[in-house]
Amino acid sequence: MGKATLTVGLLAANELIMFVMPDIFVYISPKASYNFIFFVMTLNKGFVNMLLLLITQKEMRQEILKVLSKKWFIKTGPIIVVKKPSEEVVTKLMIRRVVLYTHGSI
Repeated sequence: MGKATLTVGLLAANELIMFVMPDIFVYISPKASYNFIFFVMTLNKGFVNMLLLLITQKEMRQEILKVLSKKWFIKTGPIIVVKKPSEEVVTKLMIRRVVLYTHGSI
């Protein structure tokens, strides 16, 4: 059996267990109060699908591990505090921008 067939089969089984079976059970026994359990099953269906994909697909697993390892082990440098420019510098920059804009350079 190929990996794609296995993945599709597991995803279909997950749909049956987590999505269709609770609906069938509610249809058969409407007075039973398992609403919270069914809600949690439906809510976690997507998480289980992602888990199944990561387990069966080696390339996806490798790429996600690369991303996670980069995010967690990035070395950050010291924090640099930038001073706010003075009003004179801001005014000069605004004038320069207006001049460049009126002459068509921007």
